[in-house]
Amino acid sequence: MYGKSPNRGVGLSMLQDLVRQTMGTMVILSGCGWWMQDGELPSESGRLPRGASFGGTVCSICFRRKEIYDFNLMLREAWKVLGLSGASQDSGLFMSHEFFMKELFGGFLADGDLANAFRFNEVESKLGMHALVIFNFEGVTNRTASFANALFGGLAEDHPYDLVEKIRFKNCSPLIRSFLTCALSFGIERGKQLAHSGK
Repeated sequence: MYGKSPNRGVGLSMLQDLVRQTMGTMVILSGCGWWMQDGELPSESGRLPRGASFGGTVCSICFRRKEIYDFNLMLREAWKVLGLSGASQDSGLFMSHEFFMKELFGGFLADGDLANAFRFNEVESKLGMHALVIFNFEGVTNRTASFANALFGGLAEDHPYDLVEKIRFKNCSPLIRSFLTCALSFGIERGKQLAHSGK
């Protein structure tokens, strides 16, 4: 019978936890009242102004995309918070793959030829499967322009319009971040020019 299900309210509770994890916002309007969750801040609620009333219920959710790096992991965390059995399962809705750059290339990323081969043989295949690709720079102290341009400049040139939606970076020092910014900016600009010229 409606209202007696043990799953009652689970959907909204799960969304609320995803909002918490992503520092997003969630707003619900129903009847003459409203409720809002803003990231990890305490929720707020109140009545609509001037006696207004909404003939139904609407729920609006906004996630901060930059806070989403592994949706499956976040979903399992939400299930765990709610005590649901799905916490041990992989939904398969979103895939991600994390490359630990120090393990692959050492603390100094120098060889542009290796970077280029890695881009073609490893990274592009993950992007082709619509996976979110994460580059983890923990322990990396420096890199050459050759490496940055071959890997990240090349990726940006090949995917000038949507690369920023497909990749994430973790544990970047200011120096590494500056190399990434330069390589990506140049690659995106060149990729757009090539696309515009039809080459």
